Amino acid sequence: VPGEPLQITPKEDALFKARDWSTEINSARRDVKVGAYSMDVLPDLADVDPDHADYSVPRRLAASRGYAHPRMWAQYGDLEQGVCLVLNHELLKQAVEASTGGRFAWGYGPVNYRRIEHDLSLGFFDVRDLLQSGASTTLLKNFEESLLTKHADWAHEAEYRFFVMDGSPEPWFVPITKGVIAGLVLGSNFDPRRLRNVRAFAETFGISHRVRLLQWASGRAGLVPVQTKP
Repeated sequence: VPGEPLQITPKEDALFKARDWSTEINSARRDVKVGAYSMDVLPDLADVDPDHADYSVPRRLAASRGYAHPRMWAQYGDLEQGVCLVLNHELLKQAVEASTGGRFAWGYGPVNYRRIEHDLSLGFFDVRDLLQSGASTTLLKNFEESLLTKHADWAHEAEYRFFVMDGSPEPWFVPITKGVIAGLVLGSNFDPRRLRNVRAFAETFGISHRVRLLQWASGRAGLVPVQTKP
């Protein structure tokens, strides 16, 4: 009955208690390949030039871009010495799907951020699903809770995830072709001696006109064009 606790038989209860489901689920989760990205959270793009909207917007909207998070640069961008790839969401989705060859389950979605006010539990799993289908299938069935939920303290990341479930501990590679990478943002402390590598990368992916250098002014992010031609 909806809204009432799940009623299971004594036999099901015994079978459930006979296995360490936390260990099995955590093991299945470790084999999930996850690609994590920072989303743009834009209130309005009506006045943005369509030719530039995929990598640059006016300063008043810049704080909503995926590249405009100082903490992200500090944690993942080598203190702004690294780069931020601007990706075409739809083409990336197609690339992930193609990489599975139709053989493995995969999915995607924005991460939900919640305050954790009690111990983590298996409360969102159906006991019968675990008994009948196993940990991996149940994990996939409940992917929004099990794979797309994080503590609210990480909300600044505005994370979006793609995941592939191949049941293996081996790395998963998604071939990236032209179009998937829509632009490149260099950190404000990027070493100019490495521009040769940037030029080669930009030429390979056809984004020579879409390379920008991040600059900060009064705490606000801005982008400056980068000359990628020798």
